[in-house]
Amino acid sequence: MVTPEKTQNIILANSLKPLKLSVQNGGSTEYNNSEKWRRWKQKYEIYCEANDLEKLPEKKQIAILLNAIGDEGLEIYDSFNVQRSEETVSSILERFDEKFNACKNTTVERYNFFTRHQRDESMDEYVTCLNNLASTCKFENLKESLVKDMFIIGLKNENIKEKLLQNNEIKDVNEAVAIAKTIELSSTRSKRITQHQESNNQVQTISKQSRQPRQKTPSASRPSRPLSRPRQPSQDRSRAASSSRQASSGTCRRCGQVHRYKCPAQDKICAICQKPNHFAKFCLSRKVSEIYSSSETDPNFSQNSHSQKNFIIEAVINKVECNKNNWTINLKCLNQLLPSRIDTGAEINVISIYTVKKLEKESNIKIPVKE
Repeated sequence: MVTPEKTQNIILANSLKPLKLSVQNGGSTEYNNSEKWRRWKQKYEIYCEANDLEKLPEKKQIAILLNAIGDEGLEIYDSFNVQRSEETVSSILERFDEKFNACKNTTVERYNFFTRHQRDESMDEYVTCLNNLASTCKFENLKESLVKDMFIIGLKNENIKEKLLQNNEIKDVNEAVAIAKTIELSSTRSKRITQHQESNNQVQTISKQSRQPRQKTPSASRPSRPLSRPRQPSQDRSRAASSSRQASSGTCRRCGQVHRYKCPAQDKICAICQKPNHFAKFCLSRKVSEIYSSSETDPNFSQNSHSQKNFIIEAVINKVECNKNNWTINLKCLNQLLPSRIDTGAEINVISIYTVKKLEKESNIKIPVKE
């Protein structure tokens, strides 16, 4: 019959997994086997404390150890060539320590410790790894201070590392870890507050934009109009001139009226210059507005007989002959050159009736006259 106490011991023994070693493949494999032995020994000691194996006879403790260590561990034990009756649990564990720790090099262990930096792991996991590496480096009294220094140096977060280096009063690694966690938590909270404020600002901006009245586009307010036919250059110039003159004086200089849209003189032909888009009354071509007979040039001139005539000046020759007492130009009219005197202050051009008759006789052309 199996008692409850024996049943409990059997269950706990089955929960301890046997030692599993790696196949020998160089120095890295030896280091891995040494680490595996260290971990298995630690689990075995915990198992012994949990089951009070120290109260059992030595012979039974050895049997439990060799049973739990597995086939690979038992094969290594057989290589020791010792009598089981002459051994103790402590002596057997010491032989395994010598077997697996013979490959350890203090220099290499310290190199592994000083080159270990934080990876994708928490601060607690990083400190645990540093303590495990320091246990095989034989630092003795310097172990705690070196673990603290290596923890600060190997931190992944540069901001936390900088703040820890500024503090010269950190005593041990536990205090360093506590300060580092506080800084990390403060930074996380600050980022959350900043993100919350930015989101609120964006909401306020969108709210202000939604309150502003929307401007109606031409396409939304009324249907699009078909494109008009292209205007002639002369029409564009005339309309631009008409608009500018209306804006300055209010009265159109082409028709003499005040209008808002199309000028009445648009597309009309002038009776004087034969050009479009203005009335003859408002023609801007150079013209003689009044003609008076002069006794100086016409002996048949009568003081009471005079008439007001209009005719077109076709061209003015650019050549100007002048002296101190006389300013004259040759004025071309009906292919005839007429000597004329320049008067910049005159408001009208004056020509004698005698000259007009002479021009009609020589050119056989009737000068257009408007009464």
